[in-house]
Amino acid sequence: MLDFAIDREKCTKCGECARDCIFGVIVMTEDGPQLPAENEARCIACQHCLSVCKPGALSILGKNPDESLPIKKAFPSPEEMTALIEGRRSVRHYKKEPVSEDEIATLLNAAFFAPTAVNIRTGGFTVVDDPAVMESIRVVSRTRVAEILKTSGLPAGLERYENYLKSWTAENDIVFRGAPQMIIATSHKDHHAGLVDTVISLSYVELMAQSMGLGTLWCGLAKLVLTMLAPELIERLGIPEDQEIGYIMMIGKPAVKYHRAVQRNPMAVHRVTTF
Repeated sequence: MLDFAIDREKCTKCGECARDCIFGVIVMTEDGPQLPAENEARCIACQHCLSVCKPGALSILGKNPDESLPIKKAFPSPEEMTALIEGRRSVRHYKKEPVSEDEIATLLNAAFFAPTAVNIRTGGFTVVDDPAVMESIRVVSRTRVAEILKTSGLPAGLERYENYLKSWTAENDIVFRGAPQMIIATSHKDHHAGLVDTVISLSYVELMAQSMGLGTLWCGLAKLVLTMLAPELIERLGIPEDQEIGYIMMIGKPAVKYHRAVQRNPMAVHRVTTF
């Protein structure tokens, strides 16, 4: 049941909810919007109808529109957004002081609002928020990689990482960068766009973290270690068998301060003028 309800006193019968319903689940009648039972299976629970209803007359999935965050005049200006995007930096030096539980919750809440393919949410997050557990992961991973380098060597195609990983020591954490915490975004192995969805969700985490003065790092080396060199460690992290790691982000309070944005060269842009 979609628990669809209309406050008839508030409803203006503008039809915006039906017009914005991507699969035509909601239909307009003389009495206002309706959601026929035979249409329910087509609903993807995007809640666009709840969001587009100006007077807050529509409820779906049991959601009270009065409890939704109002967005009128709440967005950052283009200048503020530009500063956030261009000022973002990958942080590789962290304080030992961990990010608080409430701050982690805020970051994850941002990820929950990230778009997904067809609004399908099959993935999740594995969070390491205890610095002591993070240190254990660091030690076990480093020991396992050192053993691989000493015995079998790196798999074919990964030879260029050999010298880099050989420099991984307790004092020189070139993989996890000494970060006190970590967020692993996973997706269901059978979801066609799951891995892309994980990257999108972590992008939301990163921008929220930047706005909070926290540091983040897209940790490709951590993904390499956990998925290609020592995948047996994934089970120890408690990640379900039907999930696969999309990407890993390190989190912490930065021990470095940046004062200006960098200057990027334009990327190649191809514009289609005929077809």
